[in-house]
Amino acid sequence: MKTITVNASQKYDITVAKDLSLFWEKAAPYLTGGKVALITDETVDGLYPDFSALIPSDKTVYKYVIKAGERSKNAENYIRILNLMAEDGFKRDDSVITFGGGVVGD
Repeated sequence: MKTITVNASQKYDITVAKDLSLFWEKAAPYLTGGKVALITDETVDGLYPDFSALIPSDKTVYKYVIKAGERSKNAENYIRILNLMAEDGFKRDDSVITFGGGVVGD
């Protein structure tokens, strides 16, 4: 595991590791509320189908998967995910994780 400090307008750290379980070690203190929305795309979900199983067991995980690619970066998908989160009862103190780069990270 390696930590890189970025000196931007606000300083922050990036942790790089090969073992995904280390992600939860770093992320767990920031997961608030009882629910976690995990937003990813079909490609990343296919590569890491068990990623949500690493989320601490005291959280209820809702996984939202969108099609990979720039064509999925649109208001329709954004609103669809917001509506699904509302249907699933998400509140302000619950957490959202985007897993993957590109569209879900943007």
